[in-house]
Order: sequence, then C-alpha cells, then structure tokens
Amino acid sequence: MAYSQYTLAQLASEIATAMEDPTSVYWSLDEIYRTIKEGLLQWGAFTSYWRERGAFNSVAGTPFYDLAAE
Repeated sequence: MAYSQYTLAQLASEIATAMEDPTSVYWSLDEIYRTIKEGLLQWGAFTSYWRERGAFNSVAGTPFYDLAAE
C-alpha cells in the first residue's frame, strides 16, 4: 500500500465514522478538530518531533523570558 496523506477534514470524517457518529450528532466537527490538534501537540511533546534549537541572550535579574518573542 502506498503512503498517502489525510487532510484535516478527511481525518475528522474517519474519526467520526469510527466513533459511529458520521453525521456529527454527538460530537461536533470543531470538537473533533480540536481533539486531533491536541493529539498532535501531545505526540510532538512526547517525541520531541518539532524540536528547535536556538540561543538567546540572558540578562541578570530577569527571572522569566518570553521565548516566543526571541
């Protein structure tokens, strides 16, 4: 079987079908999308898949840094 990618909509449809809710009666598409995104974030955190290395300058007396701004 060849490798193929799913779009977010296709994956949500597959999950809804697997949960026996293809018409989104019990789970809305927004809930399924959020669950997929949270699952990908958890997987990335556990496997360090999206890890980036970087450097920033530290300043004496500064206890916290906003790494998103660096």
